[in-house]
Parts: sequence; structure tokens; C-alpha cells
Amino acid sequence: MAEAGGLYLVAGRPELGDWKPQYQVWYSSAEGRWLCSCGRRSCTHIAAVQLYIAYRRALDSGLYIAEAEVECPGRLEADGLLYARPTPRGYRILVISRRRLIRVRCGGHLLLELYGERVPAAAAEDAARRYGGQR
Repeated sequence: MAEAGGLYLVAGRPELGDWKPQYQVWYSSAEGRWLCSCGRRSCTHIAAVQLYIAYRRALDSGLYIAEAEVECPGRLEADGLLYARPTPRGYRILVISRRRLIRVRCGGHLLLELYGERVPAAAAEDAARRYGGQR
């Protein structure tokens, strides 16, 4: 898939019944709908472009990550995805959240507030994978 100024180029797939090597997909504001050079009213090329746009937005959207070391004898909770790794003094945590201000609770009580660092969603996912702790 390639994009050039609102025009999307989608590779044709013969195994899916495409008879051209490439199709053009664009949004017509005059008609209020997506159009494709294949000429069909509803086609997989338009669906592929819509999925591509949604996926790109999801990757471009920023998330906030924060790391800290905490002591907690109870249950750890946070605003977002919490990854915890035991240490001799407590836990080393990684939190991924949609909010910049991340609250961490221990046994239901506020333990600390952290300001997360804004990163792309793909980078946050990679950090969680590298962190390797329990979720």
C-alpha cells in the first residue's frame, strides 16, 4: 500500500480475484464515499485502505509510559497496563497509559503519582515486551 496526497495505491491480488496489478482508492467528498478504480460499489480495496488508515492512526497515537520502584505488601494497581517485576525491596513497575498523570495504588490506597513520557504506541508495546515482567 502506498499513499500520495489522499490517493491510495493498493496492490492487486490474483488469488483474491483481482485482474489488475494495482488499484487506486480515494475519498470523494462530493459523493461522500470512498471510490476505487475497480469500479465496484463495495470492494476489498476500499476495506484495505480503511484498515490501513485505522492501523496507522493506532500506531501514531501516543501513549504514556512510566517506570518506578515501589514497596507494596498488597495488590498493585495502576491507571493503565501494569507490568511488575519483583526486586529485593519490592517491585520494579512499568505502566502504559493513555493518561499523562499515572496513579499507582497499593491495596486500593494511592501510593504515588507519576508523569508518563509520551511515546508512539509501537514503542510502548516494545517496551512492555522487553520489560518481560508479569502483567
